[in-house]
Amino acid sequence: PTITPGPTPTITPIPPLKPTIAPTATSVPVVVLPTTPTQTPTPPVLRSKEIIVPVNLAGAVNLGSLEFVLAYDSNVLEVTTVETGNLTKESLLESSAGTPGLLWVGIIDAVGISEDGLAAVVTFRVIESSDSDSSLILQNVVAYDAASYLDIIVEASPGSLSTMDGSITPPSLTFAP
Repeated sequence: PTITPGPTPTITPIPPLKPTIAPTATSVPVVVLPTTPTQTPTPPVLRSKEIIVPVNLAGAVNLGSLEFVLAYDSNVLEVTTVETGNLTKESLLESSAGTPGLLWVGIIDAVGISEDGLAAVVTFRVIESSDSDSSLILQNVVAYDAASYLDIIVEASPGSLSTMDGSITPPSLTFAP
């Protein structure tokens, strides 16, 4: 046996590999929904449901009786109570709020009041829908001396109140010297 050489293998070059581009990570799509503009809520105005209003006296000397009507806006306020003040703790105090917008107050003191201070304290309830101010007008004021029963000259000064912030200017009565 003879060995015959076989064909010589030829080397065929393999074509170079083309670089492939690897996929790169993409961001996940974000869905943006249309939004309706939101309004920042306005904080509610804090109001007291009740407002206490003093009725002041100045220059009283031997005051035996006092009567007055306190006029207020009945669309803004409603009277809930009327109480004695520091000057009238020992006095008889009567009141009536039978007519909306008008509060009648009568005070009798047998000894006579001779000081400055509070004659009465009126508590009002603020009507819910009200965002207003109210004048507090003292009218039909009548005062008498405890000993002589003579009329005493009185000057009334109006007051006011604001339901928005609760500020009060009390009404007052000033007696002539």
